[in-house]
Amino acid sequence: MLDWKISLIEGSSMAPTLKHGDYVISKKPNHNISVGNIVIIKHPKFGKIIKRISSLNNSGQFIVEGDNPESTSPELLGPIDISHIKEIVCWRVEAYHLSRIL
Repeated sequence: MLDWKISLIEGSSMAPTLKHGDYVISKKPNHNISVGNIVIIKHPKFGKIIKRISSLNNSGQFIVEGDNPESTSPELLGPIDISHIKEIVCWRVEAYHLSRIL
């Protein structure tokens, strides 16, 4: 059984893909996290954040960034261990519209 969660988007770091006030439907990740996935992270410094996986470094950690160029830089966020990735975003819910992400 899938463990689905619904989260409210607050802020503009993932705009234009996800806008402030949108909702996302996500699930616990399996071990097939890929570059391009949008994930919900429990960041040790910034708390719960949503970002896109942009690459995998040589140490096996993920580099993440927001879709908005004004988002916090990947360098400031630092590499993300798989244990900090809590959910993979599958759907976006906008006013009057549902879109598949994954």
